[in-house]
Amino acid sequence: MILVVEDNLLERQLLIDILKEFGQAAVFATSREEAISAMSARKLDGMIVDLKLVGTNGTTLIAAIRGSGSTIPILVLSGQPDPEMLSNAVLIGADAVMLKPFRIADLERMFESLGWKK
Repeated sequence: MILVVEDNLLERQLLIDILKEFGQAAVFATSREEAISAMSARKLDGMIVDLKLVGTNGTTLIAAIRGSGSTIPILVLSGQPDPEMLSNAVLIGADAVMLKPFRIADLERMFESLGWKK
């Protein structure tokens, strides 16, 4: 099961639909607090995190997850092509980064590299 942390309804639903097509169940969170709650409520295989979230950003979520000792694979999706922000996400603990908009074929390859495509 993959946790999609995205506050934009359309983008969140698109990612959930793509994950289903790839044979992966998904749940979602729209905030840092919801994501941390979802992590404690179920066994997750990975996370997709948007860097721009209402009231916070994805890097604080990633830092909290890594600070707790979790090694869950994290894919960052961002519409912000800021190289410093993206490299910071990796330094904090993201396993991979992709820019939005993305091609489904590229996302599929990323899922395969993270072991998320069944």
